[in-house]
Amino acid sequence: MSQIILDNIQNNDTVYHRFVIVHGRVTKNNSHASAIVTVKHSGDTFPQQVWVVTKSYFKALVQVVPGENEILFQTDDGFELPLHLTYQVLNDNPFYRIGLVVGRDSDLRFDAPYGMKNDLDEAIRKLRCAAYLWQAFTAECMYRNGFGRRTFRLEENVQPDTMSCQSAWGTERLTASIHVLRSDKTAEEIRSTPPDQLFHVAGNAVDKLNLPEPWHYICMLLDTRYDPSSKEVRGHVALGGGTDMHKLGVFGSHSLHSFPSALEYVVPVFSDVRRLPDYLANDANESSTVWECANIGIGAILHELGHTLGCPHQPDGIMLRSYPIFNRSFTTREFECVRTGSKGLAPVLPKDECSWHYLDLLRFYYHPLFRLPFDQPYPSDVETSYYVSGDQIVFTNDAGIFLAEIEYNGQTKGWKIFNPPEEKAAFTDAEIRSLSNADSGQDYRIRILTRNYKTMDLSDVPGIIRNAKISTNFGNIYRSERFGLRGCNGNELTNLLFSPDKKITKVRVHCGLALDGIEVFFGSESALLGNCGGSPHDFDTTGSSISGFLIRSGAWVDGISIILENGNTSPFFGNANGGGQKLYKIPENSRLVGFYGTLAGFMDSVGFFIQ
Repeated sequence: MSQIILDNIQNNDTVYHRFVIVHGRVTKNNSHASAIVTVKHSGDTFPQQVWVVTKSYFKALVQVVPGENEILFQTDDGFELPLHLTYQVLNDNPFYRIGLVVGRDSDLRFDAPYGMKNDLDEAIRKLRCAAYLWQAFTAECMYRNGFGRRTFRLEENVQPDTMSCQSAWGTERLTASIHVLRSDKTAEEIRSTPPDQLFHVAGNAVDKLNLPEPWHYICMLLDTRYDPSSKEVRGHVALGGGTDMHKLGVFGSHSLHSFPSALEYVVPVFSDVRRLPDYLANDANESSTVWECANIGIGAILHELGHTLGCPHQPDGIMLRSYPIFNRSFTTREFECVRTGSKGLAPVLPKDECSWHYLDLLRFYYHPLFRLPFDQPYPSDVETSYYVSGDQIVFTNDAGIFLAEIEYNGQTKGWKIFNPPEEKAAFTDAEIRSLSNADSGQDYRIRILTRNYKTMDLSDVPGIIRNAKISTNFGNIYRSERFGLRGCNGNELTNLLFSPDKKITKVRVHCGLALDGIEVFFGSESALLGNCGGSPHDFDTTGSSISGFLIRSGAWVDGISIILENGNTSPFFGNANGGGQKLYKIPENSRLVGFYGTLAGFMDSVGFFIQ
């Protein structure tokens, strides 16, 4: 009798998503080798599934239900292996919503081979199945790289489920919701919209829902059409991104016909070598066959989902378009490939599969969508700041910095991982160039990521380091980062500078719902940056020194709080709910020696000088 060995899961494991990729092997019994493995699900909650064995290897997608699950693996000669899994639904985590954007007069159909079902019901089935493949793939990548069984959550509700073609129509399960979003535009207007504006077409359709913020949405444009005469895909854009509150990924439906519509079709689709007819789009000239088309379509949307999670273009992996081999994560055999000329691959092992880049997985580990119940919480209101010290730029965040990425030419070129994360990360321009192989004339951007999932992107680091240093009659001093975006086109104020020997006895903040001015007292003397608008608010600093500031700012400076070395902190002066919050700490062995900023009707930026 054959035996089954499971390679990537153990009895009594806890998982956090509905479909789990299981890798296993079937040992031979004398001359017999089982050709299939049958998976029976707990309490007949899902129809049994059959998975092919290739040269002793198999891969299965195992469905679990919330709570305890008894799974049974069987060979064709009668060997049985039970597996107990617990599925814990992460109800407190944010989730992705999935939607089909349709024109107001849409015929609710998508491009497909003649005779193939291509109505709205089929679109929903296919997009739902693709979403579960994204989720399962990501969970396996996280687990394989030591980050636990983490993945993003999908919006799920108890409703008629389509993930098995064996289930009776209307069978209800907890399954992913696929929404239909009506655009204000007609289908032809969507197809005629320039690609760079289609992102906003989808965004406007989502905005009409007035969803609670923040939200994460993946949209497919159902009315995409391929024009064989011009070889143009109309009504398609591949974009992902957004703001802190709105994350959106958008893609066309021109490859949707190749997607599996249920679990039973996953392996058949990824094994389908039929050529696409000329009247359908061959995306990137890498979609000549059904299985290659499915890879490009499913994988490219996952790439855009990666952008909504903050992933840049990486040196390899999903974020460098490694998804033409997305099929390998679900199959043990690859068939003839027109793209490469390969005659096939068997068995397909984990080393042959595509993956998220390690930097993406590290980013996901701290992302709120990937949080597990036992994860340590980090303060969400602590932003990253920086200052210049000598020839170094120093980034600070009390939650801990775990990664610095260096990017140029549209791609990550170098990085530094901090394990364990650190509250400070210092770099010279030369160190950054060494990490990323950037020559002396290459512009670059450095990106700092922290455990509370704050991201700082900074360009022109050499200029920041060079311009931060100022010579005064009491020595060299350094300019802090500027807080506030100068959104009111304020005029640069004369720097307010004072010797480190002068003792600050009081700070007077002038403000209403924004910062108007900062007045510093040295006994009976005072100096003002800004103006005296709003109301005055005094904070006595006698007996201690200023060690930092809490600033809220956005387009302008909403307000400020003063922090002393003895632990005393002033009230927050200004609009305590405005803008984003940042903590600026005066570096160790340094002192505050001045302020700078810009002023319009009120201050739209402020910064500090240290020595």
